Amino acid sequence: MDISSEEETSLDKFILINKNDQSHQFKEAFFKAFKNEKNDKYYDHEINTESIFLNSQEKKDNLFIEQKETSQLIISQNAQKLENIPSNSTKENEFKLFNKWSNNYNNFEKYSKDCIYELNSGPRKRVDMPDTKRKKINTNLYRNIIKYLNKKLSECLKEGKSFKFSTLSQYIIANVAKLDNKKRMNMSLKDLILDNSFINSNNKKDKDIANWENNKKIIDYLYSTKNYLEIKQILEMKMKDIFNEYLNSDEFQKSIEELKQDGRYYEYIRGYIKVASNFIDYYS
Repeated sequence: MDISSEEETSLDKFILINKNDQSHQFKEAFFKAFKNEKNDKYYDHEINTESIFLNSQEKKDNLFIEQKETSQLIISQNAQKLENIPSNSTKENEFKLFNKWSNNYNNFEKYSKDCIYELNSGPRKRVDMPDTKRKKINTNLYRNIIKYLNKKLSECLKEGKSFKFSTLSQYIIANVAKLDNKKRMNMSLKDLILDNSFINSNNKKDKDIANWENNKKIIDYLYSTKNYLEIKQILEMKMKDIFNEYLNSDEFQKSIEELKQDGRYYEYIRGYIKVASNFIDYYS
């Protein structure tokens, strides 16, 4: 349904699609929701899909949401059930790298339902594509891996040692090719860090080589002694297990908060969570 009138020229570039075809009720509710109480006029700014969705949830008498049918976002079976990880977890279920989701966030619940009214602002943009979301998920994942790996490393190293893992090559981080990532999901973190296949890439950089050599030096040192058992256990984890830990972590929840701070709209964040929850299945 195209909501426009002679008085609302600033909203002409937006088209709200009423999937339930309740034209009169929707228009009445829409103008009520976006009415400026101070000057009895309608707001002259872009309409945010998330605000429409959230306003409709908070007001029982609001007509934006049909309560009869809801579509729930199902987290992949590969991920542990977030709220049911026991405090006395077994060794296999302990969080070795990231911090367990602390329930300070409700993003899975908040973005679990379809938004009935879509915002149609033209052709689908590249940023909305699943592969672009996978690249962003990869970027956040590897950034957090190196960050928390270095934190663990600093806790484990003996006094006088100052090692720090370097970032991985963009050849790994930015690559979302299905065959390559299927292989990587079954690799250990150590093998992934030591993967030097980027050398054959046309886009390899001197910095990538220097970072790889630094990381190899650290791993060689760690494995040259019987100490550092905790950090070596992390390095031996499969990447798919690390990803599942990440999906159930505070770090993943914080990455969603960052999307909101960057101004990402409701459907983008919902899609981001959905792509992340199906990440392992996609690369299986």
